[in-house]
Amino acid sequence: MLGTLRDNFAGTVSRWSDRKAIIFGDRTYTYGDLDASVNRLAHLLIHLGVGKGDGVGLLLHNCAEFAIGFLACQKLGAVSSCLNYRLSPASVGFAVHQEKLKALLFNAELSATAAELMKDAVSCHFICVGGPVPAGAGSFGDCADLPATEPPAPDIKASDLCNVIHTSGTTGRPKGAAFTNETQILTAIQYCLEMGLDRGHVGMSLAPVVIGAATNFFVAYVFIGAAQVMIGEYEAKKALRLIAKHKVTESFAVPTQMYQLAEARRELGDIDVSSLRLFRSGGSALPKTLLNRVRDALGC
Repeated sequence: MLGTLRDNFAGTVSRWSDRKAIIFGDRTYTYGDLDASVNRLAHLLIHLGVGKGDGVGLLLHNCAEFAIGFLACQKLGAVSSCLNYRLSPASVGFAVHQEKLKALLFNAELSATAAELMKDAVSCHFICVGGPVPAGAGSFGDCADLPATEPPAPDIKASDLCNVIHTSGTTGRPKGAAFTNETQILTAIQYCLEMGLDRGHVGMSLAPVVIGAATNFFVAYVFIGAAQVMIGEYEAKKALRLIAKHKVTESFAVPTQMYQLAEARRELGDIDVSSLRLFRSGGSALPKTLLNRVRDALGC
């Protein structure tokens, strides 16, 4: 009944191709732009042998390439695997082996971790975002020469697996929690309803988008066809400046980040963050004192 993420994304692109989708650094992707980039990566993944049901790792910061990689997996019926770059190479490697990943996208800044993974994951293709590209890996830039046409569309059902997020591994090795298209769409609907989202809203996750609830936060904006800002690597003053610049309306942040934002807001003086209407939070307890402090400092 709920369909698939691929079909939902295709509907958004068809109806609102000129609407903003992803803002990252000095680049803004409309949904049409995003779709073209997704198709190019999908063609590259097909060339590497990725097909329906295969796992593709996303060892990425909060960047445009995360959105492109996640949605390319949905186009192919592959399973995106959200890998926490803050974990040790051994913990990430456990997930790579457990899920038998066919490909893995990683930021050049994470090349040391990727190099450790490449020692053992000989059947996995590694794709580096940015540079320099380490030995043994391919370049995400190779996508630029590939067609932006739709890749062959496999038969995908709502009950098919589409995404995996991982536990923190604090009590053992990280464990993959698998989402079907249907359950991933249900998280998007839940978030949209709880936060009152519409297509005029702009979201930004400050927590790594590869982690659980932040992944669901990302999917919600794609689902409804709204825009979101990718922060790259988090820093409190940087986050506030992006909120002011792009008129961010909702943000996902863990309590420690919320505390840092309240402190940074006082240091930045008259910066206008009045567009921010709410935070979504998780990961640890949120004391009432901190809640009141954030409301006083940021007005949301």
